[in-house]
Order: sequence, then structure tokens, then C-alpha cells
Amino acid sequence: MDEIKQFYCVNCHELWPSKLNYCLQCKIDNIKYSRANDMISLIDELNFDVKKCFEELTMIEEMLISPILVIMSVFRLPGGALTNRGFCANFSQNIQPIINILPRVTKDLPILILKKKDQMNRIRHFVVNKRRVFICLDYLCKNNPQYIAHGIKIDQNLIDLLPDNGIPQDFNEMGAIDSELLIEKGPELFEETSTISEDNISNDEFIEAYVENDQNEVLLDDKMKNAINFPQASMSSLNEYTTDSICSLAFPKLFPNGTGDPTKKARIKDVTEALAFKHLMKSAAKSYKTDDFYYPWAQHPRFKFWAYDRLRRHRGLEQCKVFLKHNIHDANLTMKDLKELINSRDCDTFMKKMSTYAANITGSDAYWYKRRSELEATFEQMKTATAFFTFSYPDHHLYDLHKLMPGPRAETQAQKYRNLMNNPHLVDWFFSYRLNEFLKVVFDDILDCDWRWHRYEWQSRSSIHAHGAVKFKNDPDLVKLTTEVYIGRLAEKKIENGEYNSQEIYKQLMNDVNKGRESEEILINYTDTLITAMNPRTSETESGVPDPHPCSLKTSNIEESRLNDDYNELINCCQRHVCRINGYCKSKNIGEC
Repeated sequence: MDEIKQFYCVNCHELWPSKLNYCLQCKIDNIKYSRANDMISLIDELNFDVKKCFEELTMIEEMLISPILVIMSVFRLPGGALTNRGFCANFSQNIQPIINILPRVTKDLPILILKKKDQMNRIRHFVVNKRRVFICLDYLCKNNPQYIAHGIKIDQNLIDLLPDNGIPQDFNEMGAIDSELLIEKGPELFEETSTISEDNISNDEFIEAYVENDQNEVLLDDKMKNAINFPQASMSSLNEYTTDSICSLAFPKLFPNGTGDPTKKARIKDVTEALAFKHLMKSAAKSYKTDDFYYPWAQHPRFKFWAYDRLRRHRGLEQCKVFLKHNIHDANLTMKDLKELINSRDCDTFMKKMSTYAANITGSDAYWYKRRSELEATFEQMKTATAFFTFSYPDHHLYDLHKLMPGPRAETQAQKYRNLMNNPHLVDWFFSYRLNEFLKVVFDDILDCDWRWHRYEWQSRSSIHAHGAVKFKNDPDLVKLTTEVYIGRLAEKKIENGEYNSQEIYKQLMNDVNKGRESEEILINYTDTLITAMNPRTSETESGVPDPHPCSLKTSNIEESRLNDDYNELINCCQRHVCRINGYCKSKNIGEC
């Protein structure tokens, strides 16, 4: 881990952890992701005032100056991270008068602010600054090729309607009761969060949002659909394959010059959209405030979800073409035929046939069913796993993670929290990298495993973790041994209760008892080499979370004489599933466990 450091490539503008002191992809091909191939957004080359305005552009301001509106559901989770729900469907809309004359009028935006009843709207993302909107829009109309091609003009009267610097009063808002805004949190590690409160982070950075419960989903969705002011849409969807440079029109904050657009069709060297989006997630720019690097595309509240949705839908269309190619008769079905088929007995057969092709779409039900079948086949053909495991990591405290974050080194918990919210892609990548390195060294080399499998999951606060299974080569067949132990204990019960009627049955029962005890001893001796439940702390005195937090310490910096104390503090801080004074509580209703 000490060898990994952030490396910035001046050719492709990517800032990413690496053990090398050069960019490997640019060494292989120095044109593909360079300015010559129109893969650089050139945000850093804007003059100071324009760059300042674009960097500070809020979500609402960007929507006001965007010719294309991206309509999607974005929520902020209880921990502060963003997530989205559903898909984005682009339709050609009757907005010709709007896209030719900008900015839009705030009351005409198809946006709905969902909040608690009687809650004030004070979120900085909804602030509109008249001067900032004008400077950005004026720059786009003069320098962005897509804005120039569409003949977009500025209406000064509409500019004058915007507030000088505040939240417009004509936003479409809807209040909801607490029961409609609940979200199931799922399993979580309850950490001490008193240092990561709203007061510590500032009103400009902390956003509180809510997601409705499943039992209220239909009702609340209906309310939202009726409240949102959608533009009039046509019956035919927008052709994303022929529409060029959609990103420049939908996200002008990220592509002010129209350069670096991943949806651009013409390039010197072809770059797939998947690789182009991946390149943007790693690309960095310098902030006008501190001249430190940051990830503008990864930090954007909507872009990453839109990009993922676009890739997923295009993948679905590709699989649809494959399905129709192999099922010629189904290619001729009309909409009426499909509706009749869905309501007939043949529906299940048809859906199963289609799900086979959907298995290549990451995240789909068919995809996870295929992964499940592969794991079941592994258990059947290569024997049952020796152990199941779960790995997580203390993202709020880990030294090796926060040293890779762009910008100055985070010292306070509030700064570390902001790092996690702004750079989720880096947090997840580092967990994956660290876990794979651990599995290679410990499971593959030291414990000599036969096979292993794992998958990633995310808690409701967006914290990544992994679940998996592993089979070690020295496994003494734990399934067989545990079965023999179970049979032996049943036989012992029968002997105690006198449940036998002959000496022959008694001997068989005693053989089962002896065999079970032998198997139990083998089991205990083997598992003792892998796990331990021993707590080195002998005192029953309760204590809180140590300062500094044991997870924030770098192991290589701990003195050898302190290693046992560090282990003691670590397991009692993180792995004791009990309540302690000023410590962690595993109960969702703290104080009632």
C-alpha cells in the first residue's frame, strides 16, 4: 500500500493511484485519450472569472442554461451520499422555443423538491445567481460549438427575472409526512458520528434528503408525477445514436467548450462510450479556490448516474438485437401481439427465453441469477466452501485511503467525510484493490485456497463491503465432519434416553458417538488455526472509542511494543457486538437494547 501514490498525467489529465511514475495507457497510445483526439474538456484553460462561475454553477443554474433536460430521480441517502432510482428515457420534446432562447424560467423546470412537511428550503443546490448564469450562458453561446450550431440566444428579460443570489420562490415543492419518507437502512456499522454533524460540515455542504418506503411508493410516485411540470413529449424516442454531443447540451458545466464530450461521434481514434466515461471519472481539474485537483465529473450530482444509465440501456439494445437475430419469428411481433402474449400462458416461456440474453447486462435480475447459478455449480463440482467471509473497511478513518484523496490532506472527521462524499469512485476502487491484494496474499499464498468467490454490496449510507466464500486445500471436509458430529450427538441422546432395544443397536450408537467425538476434535483443531474468539482484555471496565481511532493508525508506524495493545483496542472497538459507554451500539434503537 505504501507504493501507491496519486499520479497526474499531463497528456490525458487523469489523476489516479498508481505504483508507476508514468501513465501506462498513454505510454501504449499517447493519442487516444489526448487533446488531439478531443478527449480533454479544457476546464483548466478557462479564464479565472469564467472558471469560477462554471465551478460554482449550481444544479438549478445548470438546468436553466441546458438545451437538453435530463429527467431522473436522484436521492441523497441518510449518510449524505447520492443515489438514483429508475431509468432515464430521452424523448424528443416540444421545447423548440425554449432551447433557442435561454435561460429557462424556473417555474417551467420539470423539477420537484420533495421535503418534510413545513420544512424550509435552504439547500445551496437550489440557489440561483443572476450574474453567474449570464456569464456562463454568454460564454457557451460564444464558444460551445453545439450552442452555436443550435443558434441559441440569450433573452435578457428572462435573465432579469432571476434572483440576484437566492432561491427562487416559484419552485415546485411538495411536503410529505415522516411515514412517507422513511427508508430501510439495512445492516450498518453504527459509528460514533458526533463529529460529523451538520454544524461541523456547514450548511453549504450538508444536504438532507429522504426516500419513500415501499408501502407508500405507488401513492407518493403518483403525487410526484402529478406535481412535476413535464415538457410536452412526442410519442417517438430521441435517437441517441444519431444525436451528436448530447453531453455538451445536457451538462454544459462539465463541457463548456464542447470538448471532451464522450458522446461525440467523430474522432481521430475511436473510443467507446464506456471507455470515454471511465476516462472522465478519472479525469481531474484544478479548483479556482485552492489550485488543488478535484474530480468534476465524479462529483457532479447527476452525470455519473446518467452515464451509467445510458451505457446500460445501450447494452440492453445490443442484447435485444442478438435476441431478435436468434429468434426470427419473434422479430415480427407487433405491439398488439406482445400485449396478447404477455397475458397468455406462454408469457413465462417467452420471458425465460429473453432473460437468457439479459444475463449479460450488469445488475439485471438475470445477471445475478447467472452469478448465483455459477456459485451453486462451484459448490457442487468443487465441494462446499470452507468458510464464508465478509470484509468492510473504516472509510472514515483509513490512512491509506485518505492519503490518495485529491487536495490537501484531511485532518478532521468533517474533512474526511467530505472526501468520501466527493470521491465515491475512488473509495470503492481502493476497497476493491485492497481486498484483492489481501485475498491474493492471505487466501491464495498463505492459506493456499482451492477457489474463492466474492461480490460487492453497499450499505444504505453507500459504504462498500464484500461477501464471499473460500475453499482451502487443507479442508478436512468440514461438511462431512459436522454431519458426523451431529449424528454422534443424536446417538448420545438416544443412549441417555434408552432408545435402543438390542445390543447390536447399542454398539452402533456408541460407534456413532465415538466417531462424532473424533470428528469434533478434528473440527476444533482445524478451525482454531483459522479463527479466534479470544479477547485479550481481561478487565471488565467499559471504555469508549480510543483517541486516535485505532482504524486511523497505520500499522507500519506502530511500535512493536504497542502491537498487542493496538490489537486489543481494535477488536474491542470494532468487533464487540455489545453496548459500551460512549462506544458503538448495534441496536437500531440506541439505548433500548
